[in-house]
Amino acid sequence: MGKFYLGLILGLSLALGYGCGKKEEGEQKPVVTQMPPSVEERGVAPMPESQAPGEIQQAQPMMPPQHPPVKGAMPPHPISENQGKPKEIVVKDEVRKKWSTVSLLFVENGKETPITVKIGEKIKIPNTNLTIAVESFLPDYTISGNNIATRSNEPNNPAVLVELLDGNKSLAKGWVFERLPDFNSYRHEKYQIVLLPVKKG
Repeated sequence: MGKFYLGLILGLSLALGYGCGKKEEGEQKPVVTQMPPSVEERGVAPMPESQAPGEIQQAQPMMPPQHPPVKGAMPPHPISENQGKPKEIVVKDEVRKKWSTVSLLFVENGKETPITVKIGEKIKIPNTNLTIAVESFLPDYTISGNNIATRSNEPNNPAVLVELLDGNKSLAKGWVFERLPDFNSYRHEKYQIVLLPVKKG
């Protein structure tokens, strides 16, 4: 009889233990998968469609700024289209007879030195080792075909072709205009030459 009760107690104990295990398994909490914060929650602006991941945009080449052409601008001492040779300077005899000298201003570091030079000759610049040569003078500078010439014998657009020399070495050469200095083809970073006003003859 004692064995019977002992077996019954063991059986009930096993049954209760098995039932509690099942209940604990059934009461397990569900696993919640946490989603990453949205774009709005992160405070980041959404990526535009044109830059969506996986799409590679081709870089656009940078174009230089376009500047409108300057109307009426013309180089003062142009090069002819024929093999790149300079245009020929044409000076009539009547021009040579009327205009024999030119008055220039030699400027170095703000110091101005007036000089009068005979056309076709050269002269030493005072207080320097430099020489200035005047090759041609045109009272009314113009370009005609492949020639540089003068429209008239009046000083309407005076220009002089000068060359600055240091011994036999040429430092700079070009045209100097009285009224249009921006068109000067003579350029030197240290020595400037100015054509002084030409009086009407």
